[in-house]
Amino acid sequence: MSRAIGWPAAERPAPRTTARIRDAGVAQVAWEAWRPHVLVVAVLRYSRALWAELVEEPTAASLCGALVDGVRYFGGSPRRWWFEVPDCWVVQQERDSLRWRFTSPLPELARHLSTELGVWMPRGRGLAEEALDYLAWEFVMKRERGRRSDDNRALRAFLDQTAQCRPHPLQRGRTIAEVLAEERGHLGPLPATLDVLETVLQGGAEDDADD
Repeated sequence: MSRAIGWPAAERPAPRTTARIRDAGVAQVAWEAWRPHVLVVAVLRYSRALWAELVEEPTAASLCGALVDGVRYFGGSPRRWWFEVPDCWVVQQERDSLRWRFTSPLPELARHLSTELGVWMPRGRGLAEEALDYLAWEFVMKRERGRRSDDNRALRAFLDQTAQCRPHPLQRGRTIAEVLAEERGHLGPLPATLDVLETVLQGGAEDDADD
């Protein structure tokens, strides 16, 4: 049975076989080690639009950096982030409680973006984990690995030219990119300047270095 922790049942994600407008502006996040780096993936539930980025190491600050790039790419900030992989370097469950504590600077980033954080552990593979499988077959296995910066540029081109051009799995006759254009109206506005977010991330990285 799926576990969704953090919001009432009425606000939990819809089954993947439906595309409900109430899911607009909700993203699911997962990551996987693609040695020597980590691939972070975010999927918007309504449009199925996909963001992916290779980060240097598995830290909360690196994850935040990828999420900031993701909101730039989507053109707005999801109102909720569901994390499918509750690894200890990102989130920890409080003892004798169903509450989750997210590692800094994730809570600070969420406040700046007016975004809520939660944990969603579906039975089987979630949308973001399925996106990892898709990228493994359609991107990674079809090209040679290079420097991380080069791989990220190639990954961005793949997202623009292939991933978002796929037919939407539930809305016949529309592409993922077309549904994303609709969903942007349900995303939160980005801060007037994203410089403050860079400061937040740097502070989180410094905190990690001090531990």
